[in-house]
Amino acid sequence: LASAAGGLFMGVCFALFGRMCVGPEALQLVPLAVLGLFGGFVGSFLDSALGQLFQSSFYDPKSGCVVEEDGPGRKHICGVAVLSNTQVNLVSALLTSIATAAV
Repeated sequence: LASAAGGLFMGVCFALFGRMCVGPEALQLVPLAVLGLFGGFVGSFLDSALGQLFQSSFYDPKSGCVVEEDGPGRKHICGVAVLSNTQVNLVSALLTSIATAAV
């Protein structure tokens, strides 16, 4: 929900600043705000889904934290070690950009 709200905010800002720079007839506020909402929601969903599936997570009982690296005493929670956190972010950003451009 917060990601969708953030996307909506970005869409509204883009539309308002576009109107200031280009003119009122160039950009419409509502379609860009909805596009921002869509992008925020889809991006957050993709990042979470890709991270859960393709990024290993382990629970470290000593620190009480979830970590990416395996180690002694750590318990595997989910995912397989295909992508790092940075790679998950890159793939989700690319897929979100493609999906938003397609809309």
